[in-house]
Amino acid sequence: MIFRKASLRLEALIFFLFPWGFMGRRKPNSAPAPPGLDSVPMPSPSHDPRAAFPGDAAPSDAASRPGDRAPGNKVHPGRGAAGSEDPSAEEPEATGAATSEAERGDHGTRDLPSDRVEVWVLSPEDFGQQDARADHAHLLSAAEQARHARFHGDRLRHDFLMARALVRRTLSRYEDVPPEDWSFEIGSHGKPSVAASHGSRLRFNLSHTRGLIACAVRLDEEVGLDVETSARRNDIVRIAERFFSAEEVRALHALPVAEHRARFFTYWALKEAYIKARGLGLAIPLGAFTFRLDSAGPIEIALDQRITEDPGGWRFHHRWATDVHSLAVATPRSTASLEVHVQCARGLVAGMDGDPA
Repeated sequence: MIFRKASLRLEALIFFLFPWGFMGRRKPNSAPAPPGLDSVPMPSPSHDPRAAFPGDAAPSDAASRPGDRAPGNKVHPGRGAAGSEDPSAEEPEATGAATSEAERGDHGTRDLPSDRVEVWVLSPEDFGQQDARADHAHLLSAAEQARHARFHGDRLRHDFLMARALVRRTLSRYEDVPPEDWSFEIGSHGKPSVAASHGSRLRFNLSHTRGLIACAVRLDEEVGLDVETSARRNDIVRIAERFFSAEEVRALHALPVAEHRARFFTYWALKEAYIKARGLGLAIPLGAFTFRLDSAGPIEIALDQRITEDPGGWRFHHRWATDVHSLAVATPRSTASLEVHVQCARGLVAGMDGDPA
């Protein structure tokens, strides 16, 4: 038993020191990140589940159940939406940089009803590194540029730049603010948000993993987003046994071994999305809440005595964005129904869809 715990902690330490991601996954003893879009700083790897395994639909109701099997209903970031062969399929209709107040509505935000979450996904490999620097480096704040320069390795620098470009251009799709003019602030538990000085009703969340970056946006209500790649080799059962709830572990063991990986990454993405939506990070233990995926109805969450809130107050959405990328959204249940739209951001980031660029 002692050896097993030591082995898992060693695995956690390895993943913490050599993360696949870059935002909110800083190495120990690195310079603290300046205020920006970072996640909660990571605690000690021996106590942090994300150190053991760091995170790096056709339109549907957020409470719908796409299941945890990878095939079908995917958004391939280089191909447009939801399995379409047309790269422009389901891309938002171009509105142009000059949108009238009538088109914008009284809230001053384009094309985003209060009962919809829009998720924009992007593969950083779709953009050449040299072209990306020329097209997007000027969008970064001085603090972001300094952090960009500190990354070791071209891929990490490129992914960081594309994530920043995605957030800034996504927000500018909905409001008449130039991408480079957005500023951000960090909550008490590390969750980033649009700075209050903008007076914006937009809420967003950013997530990334190897090969995929995603940004979710909702009006007025908080939103949590997580993407995870299943193309990593880990002892997922051991990790689940240490960090998941007992009910989730039993459900995982009840499945055929061939289905373990898909179920594990479904759970993991949903859990990250929920704690990010709450804005409390790892102040919420991952084992304190349980996702129930085996019924035919909506995704359900059960909370133990450590979490004092109504579990019925949340909506969840899960899908496989690609063959290996699990994507989950969590957001408060503040409207009678809620749609989650997942769409390719390649044209948006490249400035090809007529929105502010």
